[in-house]
Amino acid sequence: MNLGQAVFRAIAGRQSKRDESPKAMVNRAIAEAGGVSQLARALGVARTTVQRWNRGSTPTQESTELLRAVLRRADLSEARANRMSTSNHLIVSGRQGDGKGGTRKRTIDVGKYLNPGTMGRAVEAYLRGASPHDLHVIVWAGIHDKNYRWMFQPPGGIAQQGPQAVQRAVTEAMGGPDIPGGGGGPSGPARGFDDFDDDPGYDDSDLMYEGDYYDIPDNDGYGIN
Repeated sequence: MNLGQAVFRAIAGRQSKRDESPKAMVNRAIAEAGGVSQLARALGVARTTVQRWNRGSTPTQESTELLRAVLRRADLSEARANRMSTSNHLIVSGRQGDGKGGTRKRTIDVGKYLNPGTMGRAVEAYLRGASPHDLHVIVWAGIHDKNYRWMFQPPGGIAQQGPQAVQRAVTEAMGGPDIPGGGGGPSGPARGFDDFDDDPGYDDSDLMYEGDYYDIPDNDGYGIN
């Protein structure tokens, strides 16, 4: 598990463990939208397309991502979204090398090192269908402490690129799939949705984040208290 996966679970809560088939997603999305026609309008697709899904036709991968994004809006309460957006609070726990060949538990209050509005952007992107990787880029770009920016850098080498490249990556990560009213973006459907190993020990108690562990990279030369 990495920072993006932790942020995804922090926002999604119990919904991060939901594993639905496309058919189950169609049924729930129709119910949430209030009918076939309403869902078609929400997704920006033809009514006959949703009717085919309802009769058992399997949605394309792109359509499945659209359904997931619509359901995220239904699953995340407005109160929870507002609380997370305004608090900028994020705590992650993991294990880090102790310098003696072993590891030790460490909990980091990442929220203390985030620029104002960072978690608000993450919640907005999540509701648009952002993947854990997208969320990793967005939150990492909001870290103002250079040591933690190094520690939590996303995969792919973005941390070694210039400010303009970072801004392009953030803009793309904010896009999500092209849902009417959802912002859309150059990235198209979210990449790597739910791309993390499920942890049976995870337990959401409506805190911002707790319980999952991953290896925190060692930062040579930076004192860890």
